[in-house]
Amino acid sequence: MGYRSKMRRKRGRKVRRLLATAVAALLVAAAAFLLARSGVRSLGSILSRGPAGMKLAKAEDLHKTVVVIGAEETESKNLASGVLLVQIDGAKRELNAISITPNTFVEVPGQGFERIAEALQSGPDTVVDSVSNLLGVRAKKYVLVSESDLQRLLDKQQFSGFTGMGLKNNMSKANSSRIEELVKEVPAEKVSVVPLPVEPVSIGTEMYYQPKKDDIDKLVAGWWQVRKRTEKPRLRVMVLNGAGVPGIAGEVASVLIGRGYQVVDSKNADSFNYQQTLILLYHGKKEDGLAIRQVLGTGKVMVKDIPQDIADVSIVVGKDYLSKPKGGKGSGG
Repeated sequence: MGYRSKMRRKRGRKVRRLLATAVAALLVAAAAFLLARSGVRSLGSILSRGPAGMKLAKAEDLHKTVVVIGAEETESKNLASGVLLVQIDGAKRELNAISITPNTFVEVPGQGFERIAEALQSGPDTVVDSVSNLLGVRAKKYVLVSESDLQRLLDKQQFSGFTGMGLKNNMSKANSSRIEELVKEVPAEKVSVVPLPVEPVSIGTEMYYQPKKDDIDKLVAGWWQVRKRTEKPRLRVMVLNGAGVPGIAGEVASVLIGRGYQVVDSKNADSFNYQQTLILLYHGKKEDGLAIRQVLGTGKVMVKDIPQDIADVSIVVGKDYLSKPKGGKGSGG
């Protein structure tokens, strides 16, 4: 091939590269112009949208858990007539609920082993904590409804508008509206309400109910994808009030439940003169105790070789807890 032919081919390749660069620049400029005209800030915001420009929903936006609490129709309204733990799965268009009878015995933070009906005496948040602690399901939102409204939900199993029928709730308008949108998408045949698996226990002339943990584990594993305790047990914690401040054991119990621990008892210690919070570890690793200390913001971790099968950890809340920062960055057990 001659010298002139080689030069012509080089010039041709150079011209094609220049043309390609110019075309690419024009395309980028045109895209930027169109984005600016359409009000879209970046190409990334388009890529994060689904079909027809709809923004893709986050996973948590499609899964909602709400505790519905019935209030006995008495003058005081401080006893629960029943509880419903409701889960709306927007991805599957399903609504699943577990009904808890008021005579079911559970650990109530700050009150000890009580009927779940009694939990309402400390407020709806305590009912939510009691349910979360029992089932191992993280729940924060609640709707407090009348006894008759709760019964209608159980009888008809129609949940449209249930967030607005309450006497009280702790949801924002946006959150409530989103829940109602998800509920409307659920067909009637995909609504399931089942009773909490319990075993009846007769005490005198009264009938009470003890939760059947193995059956409950299977239920929440299927609906909430929560692992069975036999696969990854939650750390069992006993909380004792050693500071003498009313309600402090319940407060600490609520913090721990929110971090995934299972509170098995909360009551007064043998003395109210504990200056320092003690974290007594019976089972598990010392790291478990250190994680609890990080959650509480204080506490001396002590490993105790005392065989017992009630709790893995005992926490004696001391006076130092009152002045230390609470709710550290530690993760739950």
